[in-house]
Amino acid sequence: MPRPKKKKSAPIDTGIFELDGEEMIAEVWNNPADAGTRGTHMQRKRYVVLEAVLNHCQSALTGQSTISKNKINRLIHGQDSLAEFGRIIFTIARNNNIIISQTLSEEIGQRVRIHYKAIEFALADQTSKK
Repeated sequence: MPRPKKKKSAPIDTGIFELDGEEMIAEVWNNPADAGTRGTHMQRKRYVVLEAVLNHCQSALTGQSTISKNKINRLIHGQDSLAEFGRIIFTIARNNNIIISQTLSEEIGQRVRIHYKAIEFALADQTSKK
């Protein structure tokens, strides 16, 4: 029996911008799965785990333990394997009562790496403009 349809929520914010002479609408969602596309159940699960992993990484990087800082830095910057990062992500997901596959945990690990690379590039660009 299929799950009942969730009521479609509204975006947090909406804006109009112009790109190549065409007007585009940008929507800001709290969770990308709220946009209501296909596969929202898995998208929601992926986003919840991604947020938990980002919070875990941030707390390890800002914490007092140099061991955890070094470990997270190695995982984020790719010095440790994606499979090892996936095992940690799997544990974080299980602690949040979410069961994910190894493939999904490694995909989330790759997204975390991209997230931190984007932050580094933004910070480097900001300092070069000063």
